[in-house]
Amino acid sequence: MKPKSNHQHIAQTANRLSHFITLIVAVYVRLRPISGVRRSFNILALLICCSVLSSSTEGGSRLQKQSDNNSTDRTSAQKSSEQKAAASSDGKSQQVIYQGIAVGMSATSLAKPTDPSAGLHAGDDVTFQFKINDTATGAPLTGAFPRAWLDLDRPMEKIDCVGKVRAFVASGLLTRPLLDLNTYYVLALNEDASISVIDPHFGYGGSKLLTMVSLKSPGEDWALSPDSSMLFVSMPDVQKIAAISTATWKVVADIDVGARPSRLALQPDRGRLWVTYDVSKAGGQESGVTVIDTEKLAIEAKLKTGRGSHEIALSDDGRFAFVTNSDDDYVSIIDAIRLAKIKDVRTGRKPSSVAFSSKAKMAYVVHEEDDRIVALDAISQKLVATISSLAGPGQMIRFAPDGRFAFIPNPSKNAVLVLDAALNKIVQTANIDLGPDQISFSDKLGYIRRRDSEIVLMMPLPRGDVQGHTVTLTDFPGGQHPFGKAAKPSLASSIVRAPGDNAALVANAADKSIYYYQEGMAAPMGSFSNYGHEPRAVLVVDRSLRERAPGVYETTARVDSSGQLTIAFVLDSPRIVHCFPLRVAASSNPLASSHNVRVEGLIKEQIIRVGDRARVRFKLSDANTAQLKSNLRDVSALVFLAPGIWQNRPQAREVEPGTYEVEFEPPQTGFYYVYIQSPALGLTLDNPRYVILEAVDRQGQ
Repeated sequence: MKPKSNHQHIAQTANRLSHFITLIVAVYVRLRPISGVRRSFNILALLICCSVLSSSTEGGSRLQKQSDNNSTDRTSAQKSSEQKAAASSDGKSQQVIYQGIAVGMSATSLAKPTDPSAGLHAGDDVTFQFKINDTATGAPLTGAFPRAWLDLDRPMEKIDCVGKVRAFVASGLLTRPLLDLNTYYVLALNEDASISVIDPHFGYGGSKLLTMVSLKSPGEDWALSPDSSMLFVSMPDVQKIAAISTATWKVVADIDVGARPSRLALQPDRGRLWVTYDVSKAGGQESGVTVIDTEKLAIEAKLKTGRGSHEIALSDDGRFAFVTNSDDDYVSIIDAIRLAKIKDVRTGRKPSSVAFSSKAKMAYVVHEEDDRIVALDAISQKLVATISSLAGPGQMIRFAPDGRFAFIPNPSKNAVLVLDAALNKIVQTANIDLGPDQISFSDKLGYIRRRDSEIVLMMPLPRGDVQGHTVTLTDFPGGQHPFGKAAKPSLASSIVRAPGDNAALVANAADKSIYYYQEGMAAPMGSFSNYGHEPRAVLVVDRSLRERAPGVYETTARVDSSGQLTIAFVLDSPRIVHCFPLRVAASSNPLASSHNVRVEGLIKEQIIRVGDRARVRFKLSDANTAQLKSNLRDVSALVFLAPGIWQNRPQAREVEPGTYEVEFEPPQTGFYYVYIQSPALGLTLDNPRYVILEAVDRQGQ
């Protein structure tokens, strides 16, 4: 028998250590009282770090072994990359071939998507596309997880492509690329007129708060466009819909709908946003739905349906919309192509929620005052099935990803019912106390939120015929306070699936935190602070490379810098590491010359104290050459207290070559945004590089 190498021993030991620590974590957390969740998170995080470290040791030993034994292969791979890659670097397609796998890369400006010869310019929104296929068969490589980063080409640093990738994976402050094409953002819909945007992978000064989006009034519901480029938020108090660009995190339009907007639903194949509105509270009038063109950001149609509150569901082919009318006891069927109401169908007393089954091709409606669920066919405009159920206010119906099984949480009856659309009958009932009121899904589980508890229950998604099968429930603590303690409840979900592995994000408003839970664990792996705001709902904006077609992986991002750049690409299996050159021209818009200036916020501590002098430093350099911008006398800053209730415009002084400092005194607690400008550099206050500081009372944090 061949003796094991030192690397094998290290990997084996690390793997055992990882499993041992995970076992300790599960036992430790399960034995602790719920009131100690927050303190246990700190210890849990430490243990998990150890577990990750041990896993990294295993991975590191493999990398080291590969480096020791396969350096020749790596060199040949890099040479192969250089020989196979196209000579052009202006965004046109380039290709690298290694071990029979071809990786084609292209970068296309959204401003001129049909004219690749136009090249790329600083300030362009660019679609990065990677096509991966087998060279022998031409078959696309599906289900892969490629990663990529965009950065300046720095030949003076003498770091090869493998070194760049290793540094970017580490994701430290000094190795952060210009663009991370693998990231996602966590959004919190707050109790006030704001949305928190959190970067879970990175933060300045200990803060993961990327920015705050200010609204005209608190949001009620939200919807994200299929390409994640636009976020829509209903604001009932001002009768408007906010349209927010996720590229700039700014409100680009406030669309007046003339009534109190509530629920939102996107019709992706038609580029339409459906908005339910209600004016009956104000004057007893009929209400209904408003349809908005998501490209023109203008109202396309306004359709009256009936009185009362409304829920909406769209058919999976985009042909029909179903709108409940709680005070008129019927559901309106709308032709979603011609934007015309077809028929009002009476379904029962106070229809309260509706969902469409992609398997049955029918809409299912639950009621507050009728012990039944009805199946509604849009083609015949008739009820095709009536299913015995439980009445009760506050219940909802949602289909699991397979489109066959629907879950109906009923908080007034302390039950969750499972409906099989293939049989049109209730096949499982789970008796769940403390008011189950929301359901969210991963590939394997249904996450059940309870209004009067902080414990989240998990229910396996049915597979096949489950009629009469016992329901198995597991749980984890989703914070310290019951979910119903929110000061202002939202219609949007407070539990959503996290990108990548089977994991979930849980917003706990009373805790003012968002928790990250990995399936299989006994407790959340960590949390993100919402910085004093109550997260009523949570949403994910995924900017990572996603498979848009078999073997085609894409993402879109804004390129702010010009010059010679490089795209570092890595594929784990088979192992391919390559850096594609990319040339970006300076912006043709003279007002965008600030894209050539690199702004770095230099802060050691994000927390400042009310009444004390706060000092903030910025380093200014050339984005292409890294040369420091010294001896500038027009550098100043804009400091404002969110959402704009106080501001100051201090002049900056140069404290060392290329580093400028501003001072201000925060008058009250809150979040302060600090923007820098320099007319001589073309650097304006709307540049995306800024610093966020949190001011607290002097007596503590």
